[in-house]
Amino acid sequence: MIRHSFCILKGIGERLERRLWESGIASWDDFLRAESIAYMPMDTKVEYDLQILRLMEKIEQANTQYLYRVIKRKEQWRLYDALRDGAICLDIETSGLRPEAGGYVTVVGIYNGVEYRGLVRGFDLDAHNLKRLLRGYKYLITFNGLGFDVPFLRKCFPDVPLEIPHFDLSIAARRVGLNGGLKAIEKHFHISRGHEIAGMTGYDAVRLWEQWKSGHEESLNLLLEYNRADTINLMGLADALYPLLRRSTGFEG
Repeated sequence: MIRHSFCILKGIGERLERRLWESGIASWDDFLRAESIAYMPMDTKVEYDLQILRLMEKIEQANTQYLYRVIKRKEQWRLYDALRDGAICLDIETSGLRPEAGGYVTVVGIYNGVEYRGLVRGFDLDAHNLKRLLRGYKYLITFNGLGFDVPFLRKCFPDVPLEIPHFDLSIAARRVGLNGGLKAIEKHFHISRGHEIAGMTGYDAVRLWEQWKSGHEESLNLLLEYNRADTINLMGLADALYPLLRRSTGFEG
């Protein structure tokens, strides 16, 4: 989708993007091949040519810092097909309080499409391990990560770099008319969970952490199983939402 996108260029909105598609300019290659565009001044066309060529180069290089910086957050979902092979899903559990009120991260779940890792406070959750596990990945997939997970992690682990393109599935779901939390959206797409964690919520994750601190060993295992489902299911949800997002732009029409 990214190579068909024009609203990521400075000065182009969704209306002009659709106008370009409707006039037969459906891709960056089409735009570059066009000697002129009737409704666009020539100097503006040249500037957009330069922006497109720069983006092509940075995508080829997988220069995620540049892409993160220049593509609007709400449009970074358009990179999904280009960067999926380098994507990582992330979900955190917390103590229930905000960092400024003494809250902290209890579990960080990371899934790369093959392997899940759950880092636990007091065991292996620290900045060094987070940096090591995140190193090399090009794309971040979360559910409400822009509003919660990433800001929380930045406050607790300020040295961990999180400046890579981000596909926030909660924003994506609302964009295609689906409301509710992660579990509700999963049900819509028939994405299932194990019976032992079915119906659990973030409140239960806080409760399980407190139980584990009180000596209930099994509570930590259940908390990790809950986080594992939260994290792994993001990949399937991204696969389900992405084509709906493409359709919502009007491009396929």
